[in-house]
Amino acid sequence: MKNLGAKLKSAREAMQLSLRDVADATRLRIPVIEKMEDGSFDYDLQDIYKRGFLRIYAAFLKLNVDDVMREYNTALAMRPAEDARKRFVPAADDEPAQATKFDDPEDASEEAPDMSGKYIKLGGALVLAVLAIIVVVMIASSLTKSQPQGDLQTAAAQQQPAPQAAAPKISEVAVSPAKMKISAYGETYITVSKAANHGDVLFTGTLKEGASREFNLDEPLFVRVTDASKIKITRGDSVIYDKSRKGILGFNVTPR
Repeated sequence: MKNLGAKLKSAREAMQLSLRDVADATRLRIPVIEKMEDGSFDYDLQDIYKRGFLRIYAAFLKLNVDDVMREYNTALAMRPAEDARKRFVPAADDEPAQATKFDDPEDASEEAPDMSGKYIKLGGALVLAVLAIIVVVMIASSLTKSQPQGDLQTAAAQQQPAPQAAAPKISEVAVSPAKMKISAYGETYITVSKAANHGDVLFTGTLKEGASREFNLDEPLFVRVTDASKIKITRGDSVIYDKSRKGILGFNVTPR
């Protein structure tokens, strides 16, 4: 292939270009260009890549690419049979020139123009999988944001049962005989019944401001008031409740 290499070198020199000029324009490495101009195509690389380098260089030098490739094939066929079996890869003379440019042989395997079909399909499947995940995340995010925070809090509050006011535990030292007195700071409605049976009512009615009612504590009594902020409850001389809460409340008052 010395004649082919000399033809390449002669064409380059006729264009008054250096090896560096060619390397910068074609992105072929200088050692590869030198091997082609020496007619040495025996470097360790598959023949398809060597043909690609040669096509790129011939096209750059404005040579007839088909004639150059035909001469390359003829030179390979004239080599000894054993060498030909190792190096020659049959290729049609009318094989379309590859437009892809290569660097040196070390980089050629990473920039091969022919990609394996299975890797292309695998890459496509991975891209589709990533897109599907992104779409699912976006839909879930939009559904979460579509309900205002206030509505979420209201819904949660509606699902929780309303807390029931616990009757205050009153444990004072009882006097004998013990009496319970309910005094009103303002008009409110009260019901006093036996703690063991709320149906056994001792009193029910309205206490006006300044009014009071007394009850014997022979047994535990239950007091229900519509506005606990308007009453005071005493047992004997001890104040056991004094308008510390608002709203409807119930009290269990024991004799001691």
